[in-house]
Amino acid sequence: MDIPESRRARTVVPLRRTDAAEMAPTAETFAALQTAFDHLNTHLFGGDLPNALVTLTRRGRSPGCFRAGSFERADGVVADEITMTPARFRDRPPAEPLAQLAHDMVHLWQRAFGTPGRGGYHNREWAAKMVSIGLQPTATSEPGGKATGERMGQMLIPGGAFADAVAALLDMGFTIPWAAREKALPRAGEGADDDEPAVPKSGRWFKYVCPACGAIARAKHGASLVCGDDYVVMDMEP
Repeated sequence: MDIPESRRARTVVPLRRTDAAEMAPTAETFAALQTAFDHLNTHLFGGDLPNALVTLTRRGRSPGCFRAGSFERADGVVADEITMTPARFRDRPPAEPLAQLAHDMVHLWQRAFGTPGRGGYHNREWAAKMVSIGLQPTATSEPGGKATGERMGQMLIPGGAFADAVAALLDMGFTIPWAAREKALPRAGEGADDDEPAVPKSGRWFKYVCPACGAIARAKHGASLVCGDDYVVMDMEP
């Protein structure tokens, strides 16, 4: 069968793809996060953890958050959520966001096999599991900090299971390819605000966001607010 000239031209001439068309930031980012989750699950939890839905948020200042049963598939299957903050992927060693992922995977482990603390409380069971996987919990993110509490950081235990797992992952060329920019471009219709004068904090109302559920409240600067649904401290947005 004869092919018309126009059809033959479309068949043999390749499409030109711009750099933008070749980008796949969603697939690249979440493929990396799933790879990290699977690797840590295998090496730190024996592959026993159920999959959670890893999400990203630019809200608040919390490095991450675990929320139980926050997603449901169309067929009724429920999944837990691990939220990560992409601003913390930038200019930091890969072990840092991976440690936060492991931190929240311990919450996932508690939900599946242990006894979670009330709300967002990090209890002794959580702290003991953290140590067992090679992370030292600390309320101050420094040596000697309390190992239990509402808001917790962690430090790498040299020679521990987490350090070995991360080293093996990095040896495979792992990276999180995308990170939040320090300052996003202005939205359509908005101009840059670099030259706006500073506004005094006194007398202003600030937005506070729950790092777990995204609930919003407004209060004066420096207020201490706790989400009534998740019992976690709300973060003030600048």
